[in-house]
Amino acid sequence: MTDNELQVFISHRQTPCVSIIAPVHSKEPQRRVDEQMIRKAVQAARELIKLEAMKHSFNYHGLWKQLEELVKSIDFMHLKQGVGIFCSPDLSGIIHFPFSVPRKIRVENHFCRLELYYYLFAIRPYHVLAVQQEEIHLYQGEEEILTEVHDEHYPMYYEEEYEYAKTDKVFSHGSTVLKQYEKDTSALRAIRRLAFYRKADEGLDSVVKSGLPILLTGNKQELSDFMQHSRYSGNVTGQIKGNYTFKDTFLLGKKCWEELNQVNETRTIDMLQQLPELVGNRMMVSGFSSVWRCLKEGNALELIIDKEHPHHVYLDGDGTKVFNERTTREKHVQLVLDPHERLIDLALKKGGKVTFTPPGALRKFGGVSLLLHYPDRKEINNLI
Repeated sequence: MTDNELQVFISHRQTPCVSIIAPVHSKEPQRRVDEQMIRKAVQAARELIKLEAMKHSFNYHGLWKQLEELVKSIDFMHLKQGVGIFCSPDLSGIIHFPFSVPRKIRVENHFCRLELYYYLFAIRPYHVLAVQQEEIHLYQGEEEILTEVHDEHYPMYYEEEYEYAKTDKVFSHGSTVLKQYEKDTSALRAIRRLAFYRKADEGLDSVVKSGLPILLTGNKQELSDFMQHSRYSGNVTGQIKGNYTFKDTFLLGKKCWEELNQVNETRTIDMLQQLPELVGNRMMVSGFSSVWRCLKEGNALELIIDKEHPHHVYLDGDGTKVFNERTTREKHVQLVLDPHERLIDLALKKGGKVTFTPPGALRKFGGVSLLLHYPDRKEINNLI
């Protein structure tokens, strides 16, 4: 699933939009119940569609048929950890989630977006540059699957343009001459090796511009040489040391995916350790109400979310006031089941970044925090 495809489902608005998200299994014997469970979810969705049709007057029989065709297209022998069935009159599809998901059945004017956002921001594609003395290969990675890139730059092969001069006779000083020649050719080889790595840099121009993580793999010496000579050494996300055959990328893909997850986890831990200091400097707010207020003000640098933190809120009619519980004193109060979706929508609209944390990491921050461009004025006024 590409970023562009995910964005299409995230931005789609139409009545009705049917979302069925369900946890599934990748191994026997648990996956035997998956098809039955999904069909029950579809049946529940059909009832919701029928109720919505009474409110908005649309032909629901066509959607019922679309849902049935989507279920038939699912390969229940090759599932991941979750499956999403998305269906509207103009857009439908199946999305396989490589992470755990909760069970959801919704019929609204948009698709459930939280899992789509998580897929977009947390399960990112990446590139792998495999360096050996005689060749360099580039791969595109999605989870543990690597696909080799074949373009005008890659794969690259190192070819010596010289060979030892043939000598028929050895003179009295022949060994000295040969040693000097070997020294010269060694220096020349180093120069050509440098040129080889710099040539590889040209192929990395578009890779670096994509903003996707870059992993480097090879022997210790080859990695050291490349990192020393490449102008993109600062863009390398992680390194995997060792020789991996280019014909069988299965093991390399697993190693790369493990390394990328480890790098992301380390970065998240480092970021979480800085949060208390940011709170003290009033450069971060936490909890849905404060985050929502700052986002509305446009004071948004980076939104940090625990996807699995259970939460729902009530918003007033114009979406400015937030309530944790329904109150009879306010009219036109709207229940929002997945408020984090609203936060992400608004953060991206305001030009902010979005980061997801491991489950429970933001528990003491109410499951959501916002790094700010400038100190929160309301907190400052409270101190005056």
